[in-house]
Amino acid sequence: MNQVFRYLKAIGFGEEGLDIKKIVRDIIKTPTHYHEFEEEDNFKRVEYYKEFGEGFGLVVRGEKDDDNWLNIFSMAPYAQGASAIESYEIEMLDEEGETGSALCEEQHSGTLFSFYLQNLSDWYALHDEDKEEYGNVSLAGFSINGMVIFPVCNQQDGQEQKLKEAVLNTGLLERARNGDELAADELAGNAKELTRYLYERIQKEEILTVLREYFYPLTDTDDIYSVLGEIKEVKILTNVLTNKSFYCLDVETMGIHINVYINREDLVGLPTVGMRFKGEAWLHGGLS
Repeated sequence: MNQVFRYLKAIGFGEEGLDIKKIVRDIIKTPTHYHEFEEEDNFKRVEYYKEFGEGFGLVVRGEKDDDNWLNIFSMAPYAQGASAIESYEIEMLDEEGETGSALCEEQHSGTLFSFYLQNLSDWYALHDEDKEEYGNVSLAGFSINGMVIFPVCNQQDGQEQKLKEAVLNTGLLERARNGDELAADELAGNAKELTRYLYERIQKEEILTVLREYFYPLTDTDDIYSVLGEIKEVKILTNVLTNKSFYCLDVETMGIHINVYINREDLVGLPTVGMRFKGEAWLHGGLS
């Protein structure tokens, strides 16, 4: 829950002066959306969604018994993700289902990432098993630490372009997924060669001119990622409860679009289309 409190400011809630208990009571009393689904032993999983602006809000999750007694599991922010990406496989990581952590592999690039599942009730209502192939995921990131940096020249030398195309070879990826060890070995070799090439450049050039973008986890848990990518769209949204405004940035990195939400005070620099965002984000995903 401490992590949740830290990231609430990304959508306009201040870290201090929040009456969390009152907010939770209001969400349960007057939700914008309510979902429930039956479990074993006559228990119901419930979710109360409350919008506090355009495409964002808070969700309270819990469980009800036969007497309608509510046991609250968690509260978390939610927000509209960027354009949906095609996934190869989605796997639930949390066996209890109280936090909704999931693992996904992007179909075209093979990028593997985990995220906090926003629409947990939809998952359990639509899927009887823990895995679902070829779903779509829309990604949002809540950030409390970021900066705007200059872009780099998009022109790449022929060797770098060739190496990147080899790493993202769709045919090899598909064969490797189907158990082709030769294809898997070739992909690993391509990735190693690209890494060696970039490492040699880093010895001579500033790192942020060599690495135009990246997207990698900072911890083994909690779905916290370090993100560097190009800003494709900038929106300013306002929290109707606190009247605080914040940014929603459509950031493209590694072929993936993420809507990054960040308090204006936590972002160094003025975000502009074509510039790059560099920072950390708590990754959330919505399934469709």
